[in-house]
Amino acid sequence: MERPAQHPVLKEARLAPEDRLTLEGLGPRKLLIRELLSGLEIETFSHIGSVGLSGLRVSIIPKIGLANVMGMVRYAYAFHPESLTTSVDYAQAVSGLADLLAEALLHQVERLARRGLSSYYRETEELLLSPRGRLCMQSAARRMGRVAITCRYDDYTANSPLNQALAEGLRLAALLVYDRDLAFRLQRARDRYFADQTGIQLSERSVQELLNSLDRRTSHYREPLSLVKLVVEGCRLSRHQSEGPATQFSFLLNMNLLFEKFLERYFQRTSPFGYNVLTQSSQSGHFRYVLNPHRWNTPTLRPDLLLLKRGRVVAVGDAKYKNRTDAPPSPSDLYQLTMYGLSFPQGSWRQVFLFHPLASGQTDQPVRVEYDVPGVPRVSICLLGVPVDKILEEGDEAWGAWEWICR
Repeated sequence: MERPAQHPVLKEARLAPEDRLTLEGLGPRKLLIRELLSGLEIETFSHIGSVGLSGLRVSIIPKIGLANVMGMVRYAYAFHPESLTTSVDYAQAVSGLADLLAEALLHQVERLARRGLSSYYRETEELLLSPRGRLCMQSAARRMGRVAITCRYDDYTANSPLNQALAEGLRLAALLVYDRDLAFRLQRARDRYFADQTGIQLSERSVQELLNSLDRRTSHYREPLSLVKLVVEGCRLSRHQSEGPATQFSFLLNMNLLFEKFLERYFQRTSPFGYNVLTQSSQSGHFRYVLNPHRWNTPTLRPDLLLLKRGRVVAVGDAKYKNRTDAPPSPSDLYQLTMYGLSFPQGSWRQVFLFHPLASGQTDQPVRVEYDVPGVPRVSICLLGVPVDKILEEGDEAWGAWEWICR
């Protein structure tokens, strides 16, 4: 919570009407700015990045450090170890996260372009004065006496959905960044490598579909497309689709989702023999309507992590990007974790883990709380800090989470 008394720039400051629309468009629990008599009060949640207002630029810096955030991106998305090295050294906290991701995207696109853009054969049909490919005889018969004739041929082109997505990603990144020189380099790369690409509109779903469609021949597109996906998620693309002037948009990255993906990859990489991990698995059958006149869908449970041993659940994990070292878990968190523990059969004693990140250099002892009511299984809830910086610097063995799970 940032108050007017703490920052002179917030004293007696006011929001313009367009600022209120911008903040409303961000959606709930991303950034809250209250107008007080003394100025503006700012409250942040689990998103980091920057929001450009008419007279104020709000930058939300993560407590674990921007370098660690970029390391989490590299780790979570299985990037090459050197993929984001250049961008981490670039304007560490001055320009912000959007500039770091944009610099990384530019680096990836230039590397991909040196290797060669993916091309394919596209069947084309058009009227030609000089015949090419296969003649369309039916069309020629209808156009008897005319010089041009319809031909159908295969055209080898780089104007593909993959390259169109990268071109649009560069355009959006150029609009997001704070550094104007970087914006110029992003736009220049787009004009240089993708000048002939058809313009498209991107969404989180369309980029994910492109990532899912990658095969052996196009696997080198995975890293730049993953960065484009982060740009699309962060800039609230549905509100900023059209071409236009270089207005700085808001960019907010959901650290809850990044932290979940980071943990997902950690547990998949380190699971002992016989253990496996399910992530964001939708589990039905725990609830059922007895009366349902509105025909609502049956509620489902969707825990972040299900840890299994030979197909049997041994623990449930929930990832929260919150500071758990200074304050106990909230009642709503305990209700959620207890529900997870009671819902998944693990025997008479059930384990639920709440994972939270530790700041750089921070250490913390695990905290355990138990739900123990006669007649129902006992639920053990363990709050376990994740030393993100140690995992990134020293490797997976720097954190022994499985030692707690396998007890």
